[in-house]
Amino acid sequence: MRQVNLSTAIRKPNAHTSIVDIAGEITASTETALMEAYAQAGNGDTRTVILNLTGLGSVDASGITSLVSLLVRAQRHRQRLLAYGLDGPSRQAFDLTRLNEAVGLYATEAEAIAAAASDAVAATPAPASLPARPDQPAATAPDREGWASPVDRLTVQGVPASAINLNVEGRRLVGPLEGFGPMWLKTYSVRLTGAQVRPEELIQTWREHFSEFWPEGNQLYLPPAGIVPGAVGVINLTLPGGMKLATGMLVVYVDEVSFSFMTPQGHTFAGMITFTAREDQGTTVAQVQALLRSFDPLYELTFRLGFGHKAENQQWHHTLKSLAARFGADEQVEQEVVCLDRSIQWSEAKNIWYNAAIRTTLHTPIRWVRGLTSRS
Repeated sequence: MRQVNLSTAIRKPNAHTSIVDIAGEITASTETALMEAYAQAGNGDTRTVILNLTGLGSVDASGITSLVSLLVRAQRHRQRLLAYGLDGPSRQAFDLTRLNEAVGLYATEAEAIAAAASDAVAATPAPASLPARPDQPAATAPDREGWASPVDRLTVQGVPASAINLNVEGRRLVGPLEGFGPMWLKTYSVRLTGAQVRPEELIQTWREHFSEFWPEGNQLYLPPAGIVPGAVGVINLTLPGGMKLATGMLVVYVDEVSFSFMTPQGHTFAGMITFTAREDQGTTVAQVQALLRSFDPLYELTFRLGFGHKAENQQWHHTLKSLAARFGADEQVEQEVVCLDRSIQWSEAKNIWYNAAIRTTLHTPIRWVRGLTSRS
């Protein structure tokens, strides 16, 4: 397993601005160091925190989750978060997850300091950050690891005809900063006590047999290449009463010990789910971490009534129990739920137009008629 590192230093160019110099990698294991650096930089009369990312080696999907948490923390303290010096795959990660729309990005330190001194904060994307053409297939990523290329709209390719392919084609990705309801960080984990499996082996099995660990009646349909960066999947879920929900996902990140999905418009939530494996005191631990907001007012109602949270929790408890059983382990799943931001984003109430549950229900009679016609 590769080693990760992060070093930080704090500078104050003026009384109301702090700069955090970052060198190394931003991952789950470096979250504490990142948050401690922000706490030091954001104290006193600081109004703007600037991240110097010229020394950033890489950021993985868990690192993006850490940065979103940092952004929410800054907003809670009524501070602005800016950054400069971001390029390469790390810039690609910001663009793909739409973190670039919430953090002002600048080319140089001077530009970032000047923006901090003004009320207007406008990102200045480099040409390389432009999204792919709407007709460019997202499933043709050149690498089997790393970040997927940013896309404007999703294109479904290579899924079987048996999949209910609705609410994915042409849809835009919605990240954890979008959506309607409060922002939640849900972490589910299970220890594979006694199992002789390395994190890399576990992730490989998880990627190759992903749907087999889901509850019965739920299926993820993928193109032949499987879970690789840029792959667009079709998801068919079975709801209480036997109703179907057709939606999908994009594989946004893959490495040897993790992979991550993001959701399209219409999904039950706007967000990112990251699947990881790590070693802890000689035991492999599998984890699912979901950073999400309910997508629209109707889905938020199901969350507030408890149905949405219950379904989400059951899905990942079952997944991790099944995954552990594959390797002969039988441990209880641990769960941690944190509300990062309790605010409602009323401007996103219009998202209900894309609600996948409503659209799937309305389309069901059409599928029945087509089925009868084809049999006739």
